[in-house]
Amino acid sequence: MAVLHKSEADVCRSKSALPRASKVVLSVEAKYYVASTLGLGLGRAFLGLCNEIQRTNRFFIATSPSKSIAKLLSKHTNLYDLEFTPLAPHNIDVMRGLFEKVFSSFVAQEA
Repeated sequence: MAVLHKSEADVCRSKSALPRASKVVLSVEAKYYVASTLGLGLGRAFLGLCNEIQRTNRFFIATSPSKSIAKLLSKHTNLYDLEFTPLAPHNIDVMRGLFEKVFSSFVAQEA
């Protein structure tokens, strides 16, 4: 999921184009795995994407814990949650707070 500047979203829709990294306010890589485990490749792919585009305000959330992904991501970012479910309301509140900080900073910079 990506949150973009409105003008960038309009261009992307009209031209069927990918957004420019500098116009992505926030992005979330979300994985819903219930019956299987997260592979380390998912964490590596996320980090590769973050290196390819802007590193700030990029989040990784998943519904099932993975020690290998937690170990990998903890070395590179703290913007992840591997137990993001309605059964863990505290985790949801923490992530919501991080998103709110991103949006507050965005609004302050655009004012």
